[in-house]
Amino acid sequence: MIELSAEAITVMMLGGVFVLVMTGFPIAFVIGSVAFLSGLAVFGPTVTFHILYSRFYDLSLNYP
Repeated sequence: MIELSAEAITVMMLGGVFVLVMTGFPIAFVIGSVAFLSGLAVFGPTVTFHILYSRFYDLSLNYP
C-alpha cells in the first residue's frame, strides 16, 4: 500500500492511460489495467481483489 494524495494518483492514472493509448493498446484494456494496477498500489491486493470479486459476483447474480 502506498500513501498518495488524490492529485498524485490522478496524475499517475492519466499519465498511464496516455502512455498506453499512445502505444496502441485498445482503450478498454488500457483503462481496466490502469485502474487495476492503481487499485493494487493504493489499496493493496486484499481490498482490490475483494472489490473485483464482489463486482463479478453481483454481475453473475444479475445475469438474465
